[in-house]
Amino acid sequence: MAARFNPPPGWQVPAGFRPEPGWSPDPAWPVAPAGWEYWIEDAPVPHEQLHETLHLGTVAAPPAPPTGPGAPAASQPRTRSVAREGAAIPLPDGPLGHLRDGGVPASTAAPSSAAPSGAAPSRARRRPRYLVPMVAVACFALGVIVGVIVSLAQATDASQAALDASRAQEKAAAELADLQAQRADLESDTKALDDREADLTARESAVAQKEADQASRQTQLDQQAQQAQQQNQQNAQQPAQGTGGTKHGGFQTCDDLRAAGVATPIKRGDPGYSRLLDLDDNNYACD
Repeated sequence: MAARFNPPPGWQVPAGFRPEPGWSPDPAWPVAPAGWEYWIEDAPVPHEQLHETLHLGTVAAPPAPPTGPGAPAASQPRTRSVAREGAAIPLPDGPLGHLRDGGVPASTAAPSSAAPSGAAPSRARRRPRYLVPMVAVACFALGVIVGVIVSLAQATDASQAALDASRAQEKAAAELADLQAQRADLESDTKALDDREADLTARESAVAQKEADQASRQTQLDQQAQQAQQQNQQNAQQPAQGTGGTKHGGFQTCDDLRAAGVATPIKRGDPGYSRLLDLDDNNYACD
C-alpha cells in the first residue's frame, strides 16, 4: 500500500502534494493539531483492480526498493508529527518505502519512464503562485473591512452630530415659543392694567364732577336760604296790609296759601307767586 501526505486543516497545498526533504510549512498557516499524522495509507485496492494492475504492470514495473544499509528499518515508527509551527515536515518511515534521507520510495516511483524526474521541484516552484493571491485577497479583504469600519464610524459621528443639532434646534424653538408666550402674557397684563387705569380715571372724573355739582347745588341752596331770610326780614319790617291789598298778599308760607284756598304750585306771574316761596328757583312756588 502507498502512503500519501495528509495536510492539517487550513494548509493550502495542491492535491497530491508531497513535501521535499527539508520542506517546512508557511508560518502564516495554522498550527497542526497535536499528534497529527502527516502520512496516511491509501485505501487497499480491490482484487479485480489489483489483478488488472499486475497484468498491466508487467510492461514497465517499478524498480525494487533498495535493500542496502540506506533502506528503512521495519522497526521504525510509521508516522511523525510537527512539534511547532514552522518545523520541517517529517518524511515517512517504515516498511512502506517512503522518503528517507532524500531517497524516493518505490511505491511512489513513476509508473512509466515518461514521468519527468523534476516533477517534485516543479510543484515546489508552483507553490508561491497559490500563496501570493491568497495574501493579496487577505490584504484586500482587510482593507475593505477597515474601510467599512471607518465609513461606519464617520457615518455614526455624522448621525450623532445631526441628532445633536436637531435636539439643540428643538430646544431653541421651545425656548423661543416660551418667551413669545411670556411676552404675550405680559402684553395682555399691560393692556388690562391700562384699561383699569383708564376706568379709574373716568370714575375719578365722574366723582369730581358729582362733587362739583353737589357743591354748586349747595351754594345755590345757601343763596336761596339767605335770600329767603332777607325777604322774611323785609316783610317783617313792612306794615301789615289791609284786606284791600294784592290778592293772596301777605302769605308767608305755602301752608298759609293752601289754607286760604290757593292752588299750589303757583307759577311765576300768577297771583300769589312769591320768590320767597320758590326755594329751588324753578319758577314754581310751593311745588
